Amino acid sequence: MKPALTVLTALLLAPLAALHAADASPVTLTEGGVARAEIIVAKDRPRMVTLAALELRHFVEKMSGARLPIVTEGTAGNLVKIYIGRSEGTDKLGVTAEGLRDGAYRVVSGPDWLVLIGKDFDFEPAILPLPLKRGDSPKAAEQWNKMAQGRTDAAWGFPFTSGFKSKYKAVQRKQYKGTGQLSEKNLDAAA
Repeated sequence: MKPALTVLTALLLAPLAALHAADASPVTLTEGGVARAEIIVAKDRPRMVTLAALELRHFVEKMSGARLPIVTEGTAGNLVKIYIGRSEGTDKLGVTAEGLRDGAYRVVSGPDWLVLIGKDFDFEPAILPLPLKRGDSPKAAEQWNKMAQGRTDAAWGFPFTSGFKSKYKAVQRKQYKGTGQLSEKNLDAAA
């Protein structure tokens, strides 16, 4: 797992290495265990942006020993700026998540900056019918069926039944008459 995460971090930071190859001036994120870069996020940001910033800092620190600061505004000086998510800084640079879809993200770099941006948003569980207790499951399943109706040709089952007993699981566990076959007769017997 650790090598895969190291490779992922290296791939994300590859544009800075390419920048170094194209330009004579070096771009250094850390040096001798000291941070030479900072991570910049917006003041009001989705939770996923915070998580991404913390993950990047964690793995850079594991690789180099330097802990990159996470700030909401860039500091003066010659630190490399790593923007994660949409912020005033990315707006000024003209980097947007426009045109991205299906969980894609964009990596753009400049002489002393790197932008990692995607269409980040906070998950709102209130818009999905989530059963919080066993007694909530039938009502939530009914709401789910209303939401899913007409949106697809496939029959989408209610996704939150795994924690609740169902007559189908009872049939699978008992494997009636050693056949293990699911039939109407076995369903009636399990109910």
